[in-house]
Amino acid sequence: MNKKILGIIAASAAAVGSAIIAAPAHAQTANLDVELTVQPSVYLVTYSKLKLLVSSNDLLGNPSVSQTAEYDEKSGTSVLPPGSVGTPGTALTPVTKTIKPLYRVSANSGATVTLNASNPTLMRDGGASSDTVTMEVDATSKTKSIPASATGAFIDGDATLKFTFNGSGVPSGTTANPPMYKGGRLTISVATP
Repeated sequence: MNKKILGIIAASAAAVGSAIIAAPAHAQTANLDVELTVQPSVYLVTYSKLKLLVSSNDLLGNPSVSQTAEYDEKSGTSVLPPGSVGTPGTALTPVTKTIKPLYRVSANSGATVTLNASNPTLMRDGGASSDTVTMEVDATSKTKSIPASATGAFIDGDATLKFTFNGSGVPSGTTANPPMYKGGRLTISVATP
């Protein structure tokens, strides 16, 4: 019987000893409060790329149709004016293009949309490095406040862009291979209050 008691005591001592060894000597416990904030929702719809057309008439500042005279057989007025086309080699007129709409935004807490020409320089494809076009965002298009929309309605935003050709003379090409300028980038940013 003594052997049984000694065996139980020995087994108990071994179990307690292993528990003491397994427990860390300096245990710490920390409780952390957790918070979760739901940000306002914002949805932006826009194009993946803008491909705009400019005519030589736009660059020369000339209208494509001239109707300044009247043909009148009774009074004898039948002389058609010769018309005039701008002279290549003179300073080119900056061209403005308006995109309606450029984007649509829905924001349940309202938002501010900012347009920025993040890369304002367009380079002529296959042309000289000096043959460039500079893009600017018109001041009236740079920022727009979008009201809060609890119903998920979208608000349209327009943009007017100004393009200044830095070369002298109208860029020449053919109908099959017209001059093309690439590399400009327009950035649309939407921020909630």
